[in-house]
This record gives sequence, C-alpha cells and structure tokens, in this order.
Amino acid sequence: MLCAMPDLRCVVPPAASREIRLTSWDSLRVIFKSPNPASCQPLQIIRVSGMSDSPILAPVLVVGAGLSGLVAALTLAKNGIPVRVVERNLEHRKGQRGAGIAPRTLELYHFLEVPEIEKHATLLPLVQTYHPGGVQPLETLPMMGPASDPTPSCPYINYLALGQDIVEGYLREQLAKYSCLVELGAEVLSLEQHAGHVEVRLAKTQGGHRTEKLERYDWVIGADGARGVVRKHLGVTFQGETRQEDDMLVGDFRIKGLDDQHWHMWGTIVAFRATPDLGKNGFVLFANARGIDMKKLAADHDALLEFLYSVIERKDLIIEEVYWVSEFRPNVRMANKFGEGRVFIVGGSVHSPTGGQGGNSSVQDAFNLSWKLALVMKGLSPPSLLETYNEERIPVIAEMLKLTTHLLDKSVEADRATTGKAFERGQEYFMLGVNYRGSRIVVDEFGAQTAGANPYVYLSAGTLQAGDRAPDSPGLEPMFGPREEHTSLFDVFRPWYHTVVIFTNGPSQARSTISALKKYPSTTIRSVLVYPKGSSGVKAVEGADFQLIDGGGHAYEWYGVVAGTTKVVVVRPDAVVGALVGGIDGLQQYFGQVLL
Repeated sequence: MLCAMPDLRCVVPPAASREIRLTSWDSLRVIFKSPNPASCQPLQIIRVSGMSDSPILAPVLVVGAGLSGLVAALTLAKNGIPVRVVERNLEHRKGQRGAGIAPRTLELYHFLEVPEIEKHATLLPLVQTYHPGGVQPLETLPMMGPASDPTPSCPYINYLALGQDIVEGYLREQLAKYSCLVELGAEVLSLEQHAGHVEVRLAKTQGGHRTEKLERYDWVIGADGARGVVRKHLGVTFQGETRQEDDMLVGDFRIKGLDDQHWHMWGTIVAFRATPDLGKNGFVLFANARGIDMKKLAADHDALLEFLYSVIERKDLIIEEVYWVSEFRPNVRMANKFGEGRVFIVGGSVHSPTGGQGGNSSVQDAFNLSWKLALVMKGLSPPSLLETYNEERIPVIAEMLKLTTHLLDKSVEADRATTGKAFERGQEYFMLGVNYRGSRIVVDEFGAQTAGANPYVYLSAGTLQAGDRAPDSPGLEPMFGPREEHTSLFDVFRPWYHTVVIFTNGPSQARSTISALKKYPSTTIRSVLVYPKGSSGVKAVEGADFQLIDGGGHAYEWYGVVAGTTKVVVVRPDAVVGALVGGIDGLQQYFGQVLL
C-alpha cells in the first residue's frame, strides 16, 4: 500500500493524479513536492501503471507495530515519506504493559500532533504499602515525586500513565489519516541487503491462507523486538546479563474491594496499580518473587490466584477477571549497534521495567532516526547523517540500563519496611535531560562542549548547551497582528523541519541571517525572530516565518541570551538544540554537517 501523505502537493493536474505512469521511485519523487506542508491538501492513494500494473509499495518498511514502530512510521509520514507497517500478530496487542509516559515523551507526542494521548493520560497514583496482614497502610508516597505545576520551559512536568495498547491505538489513528494502515498477519521471514535496496521475503496470513512474496524496499526499520528477524539479519548482539532469578509477572486485572486511588504494594512481591483505562475496578499487576516459577503462574490461572492471595493476605478482595498475564524476564542487555546500511532497529535494549524508561527510550530512538532518514531519502542530507543515529543513541541507552538496573536491585533487595523508598524515582527519570552533547553534528560556540558528557543530566536555567532538549518559551507575542495572540516555541517545533530561532535587538542583524538561510531548501527550515521583552516599533524582516516579542522573558532566560546581544539557536526536528551560535559562520557550520 502506498501511504498518501497530507503534506505533499501534487504538481500535475488533479485529473491526472489517479493514474500516473512511473518506472521507479525516483520519478515519483520528481512528481511530488512539499513546498508548504501546512497548506497542502490530501492526496488519494494512487495506482501506478508501467510497474506490473499493481499498487506501488512504500519505500520504507517498518517491521513491528509497537510504540517505536508506530512513532517511526508517523514521523516519516509527517515528513512526506510513504511507509508500510507490518505486524506478524493477527490482532493488535492487548494490555497496559509500559503505561508510564515520561514528560519528554509527552513533548514528542505533542510535536507529532497526537493530542489524544495527553488528553486521556492520568497522573500516576500514589504508592501505598502495607503492614503484615495486608490491610493496614504502612506508608503512602509518590513514585515519581509530588505532582508539580508546569513551568515556562517544561509544560509537561509530570509522569503520566496511559495503557500502551491505548497509546498505540491513537498512533494508528493518526497514521490512518495518511492512508497508512497496519497490516496484521504479515511476517518478515528474511532480509537481504543490496547496494540500492533491501530484498524482503514476507509471509502474509489472511483468512487462514498463507502466501509468501519477495519484495523490494529502499529502507527497513525493525521494531520487532529482541528476537526479531531484523536484529538477526543485522547480526546484532545483546551485551549484558540475564537475570533469571528475577522473573516477573505483568498483567491486567479487575479486582473488587480495592480502592482505585493508589498503587498498592505488598512488600516488593506484588503490586496492583489502579488504572481507569480498564474501566471500573481495573488494576495492573506487577509481581516479582525469587524462587517462584513465574512461567507456571502465567499459564495456570488457579496457581496464580493462590499465589496472589498468599502474598496480599486479603481474603476480602475478589479478583473478578484476569484480562491477560505474562511472564517477563529482566534481561539487562543492549544492542551493540542500531543500524547498518539500509536497515535499522528501534528499541535497542531489553531491560527491567523498573523506572519506566523502556518504551519511552524506544520512542526517542524512533524520533532520532526518522527525521534523519527522511532528509536522506529526500536527497537533502548525506547518507553519513544516518551514522549519527548509532552514535547519539547508544550512550543514552547504556546510561538508561544503568539507572533501571540500579532500581531493579533496590526493589529486589528491599523488605516490607523499605518497599516505598525502593520505588522512589528522581527527576533524571523524566528524561528531560537526555542529551547528545558531544555529538559530531551539533555546534556550540558558547558552551564547553565535550564528548562523553552524562546523557541523562537534569537541566536548569543557564546550563543549556547544543545537544540538549530545546526548552519551551510561552508568552511570545506576534510583532504584527493582534497582540493578544500569544504563542510558544513548542507550538512552532515540528519533526519535518529545523527551527532557526534568532534572538536579536533589531532587524538589521536579523536580515543577514535570514538571507543566509535562503541557500537551504525552504521546506526544511522555519525561521523565528525573537525580540527582547518591551520591544516596539521594530520593522518587519522579509522572509522570516515568525517575528515575536519575548513577552514573558522566558526565551531569553532559558536560551541564555544576554539583552543587547545576538544569538542563533537551531532546533532540530527532534526538538534538540543542534546549534548555539553567534551568527552566520556557526549557522553554516551546522547545516554544512547536516544538509548537502
């Protein structure tokens, strides 16, 4: 299926767009342009003649329809890249699974324009532990710290929860707007890379009938898990350890008699988190006990209930329904590489669920890869840009494994009296400090940037460097137009262009920077002029996409701009600061590394 892209404009007459004679994807790229994604009208799926008279396949195949696969596909779709998503299972996965959504991931969902996730997600409930006997509360505390009010730089400041199956459903709905539907029952059997394409042998099961077919794609993204075919093809090895003694159980339940305001924990063995996603009396199970055969409990319903009742010591509770339950073994491992040639993986680790970092890290993998791949596919960036996917993400995943393994050890070693403390999480788990400082494609003329910097630091005002997450700045007032219309940088950042933010006192300094940007493709860059608070009488600068006043003063504070000076900030499509420079030379240095 060809996924028709809403941000593409057909430059041939509409009447001719239903049947186009093509001989290759190169000719398709000539026909479709993306001059202004915001104003383009949707195209319908086209049928291609001249190529065996069959529907044309997308140039990118995404294998696996979990969080990372769907985010990769949607990011590519937003960039105008047709994509095909296949999933070997015959049904979409059920279950809450990785329900925790880090603040940084909420930001990425905002940039991808999936508002349903934020709308329906809820705060994590307070953790409540129990004395022996399972009835009397021992202590009540927040797992991720007390709920906080948003700040100007961080509009998403709290960890939220929403079932992974629900999140994936919202992502699929967004993809469907691009005529891209997940194909269930489609299993990749083998891959073979060539100089200009990847041959994929795909088996499709439909109506009980199985067929196999050899197909060609320009690129393949594997989101099919640690045992997936894509990882095997790349020869990926998983470095680390297997924690066989720390097997866990996860599942979704309906329990009568347990209040729905808490995350209930009986020692470190059994925990039930209340969730509205499952309806009345809905709870998510997390169980961990050394010496217990978790595989047997997952398969034997009666043995499972006997085990749970023996731990929680609550005969008054009625386990009404078990939606699903599964064994989980905390392998603490990470891939030695995330891609090679024309094939990549997203979700490059297997780990303990403690810390809620796994699914969130996978989303960031997909975001980091997809904007780079889109530029390369459009012929706007060199293939070497894709090498930075490995270089930027591997250090982050390595640090994530250290953090989650530390929490796993704390939770396993804790007794009933220290359960609550063992599950406390610091702000580094919010992932707002995940950074690529030291990356070879970022440029910083102001900070002491060094390779090997901690990729998980928590940032504060005045510490911003190239490679860091780009802070938000609300209260930006349009220079021209109704002054009551306020905006924020987060309403400008999007994954299909770089945002060049120019802090300046007057138009004369800004004009030279705007002029320098004209040498780059206009579809990949959006320019924003930001004048200091209190500015007035400034003349318009031709060619700037936005001309704003920092009404709240937040932008100048968080981007470290001294009044009366000029600073240029390039924000990458993944909302990471690509460059902090003083002018045109630094700007050209950055884009010289990223664009052709």
